[in-house]
Amino acid sequence: MKQLNYITLHKIRVNSRINPIRATPKLQTNTQTTAKGFKFLYLLIAVILIIASTYVVYSLLSNPDTSSSPSPSPMSPTPSWPTATTTPPTVTASSSDKTTLSTNTPTPTPEPKSITVIDGLGRSVTIKQPINRIVSINYGLTEIICALGCQNLIVGRDKLSITPPSVTSIPVVASSSNDPNLELLLESKPDLILADSMIRTKTQVLAMIEDAGIPIYIESTGNFSRILDCIQYMGRILNKEQTASELHDFLTRYQTLAADRIANVSPNQRPRVYVEWTNPWYTATHTSIVGLMTASGGINIAEGGLGTITMGDITLNMWQNPTPILS
Repeated sequence: MKQLNYITLHKIRVNSRINPIRATPKLQTNTQTTAKGFKFLYLLIAVILIIASTYVVYSLLSNPDTSSSPSPSPMSPTPSWPTATTTPPTVTASSSDKTTLSTNTPTPTPEPKSITVIDGLGRSVTIKQPINRIVSINYGLTEIICALGCQNLIVGRDKLSITPPSVTSIPVVASSSNDPNLELLLESKPDLILADSMIRTKTQVLAMIEDAGIPIYIESTGNFSRILDCIQYMGRILNKEQTASELHDFLTRYQTLAADRIANVSPNQRPRVYVEWTNPWYTATHTSIVGLMTASGGINIAEGGLGTITMGDITLNMWQNPTPILS
């Protein structure tokens, strides 16, 4: 029995040397898991170290310590502005400085523009521009202002200014140039007054207008030697020179046409016309009606005379056999 045990033990020892005892599968699995855990831990630590190093380097580059280094390294990048879209302050400051300088530069105040013209009485009349308010107490001058496209500037008119019909809505400040209402005229606060030569007898009215500092242009629109000059003056005064030039050419063309048509008509063949003017009645020689009539080829039977008409005058005038009678 002892011998058998000895032999058995001997075999066990021999077999152990040849085939050593292997670890069980469970023990082997635990060992592999532990190894993988260590590898993951090492990898995590390495990643953390890399991120930390990167952050430190970035912080040093983004916020250099100027106190420790007297001058920036040639390789150091230029510090960026807070946001990429913000314009560098130096550029903005330079631009605003230029703007401030240009806006703060004092601009000289332009002197008021003025124009000097010669009216129908031969007076030099200086008128400040621009003109915004006009009182016209002569219907011919009213028509010229409207023809130049400046009816909107008329703030007062005379009773005879009814053409074009749209002017009838404008307040009346005078019966005519011979009878202005000074109070209404001044209340209109005009920049310019237009009148005909009848106002020259109203010396007190003229003096008060002058004292008020209001320029007055006096013109007779019935004087054909002046009407074209008057149109050009009005064009210059109202900054309507192009329109005035067109109106000037239009009237000149028809004046020439009328003159050509009556050039070969003898005086005996021309119509004889009697013109009477307002109350007290008198024969008219220099009104706008007479001017138009003469330019059209008519003959004024009272030419060369002006005065109050008596019954004898009427009989005499009728004896001269006028073809039309204008009154």
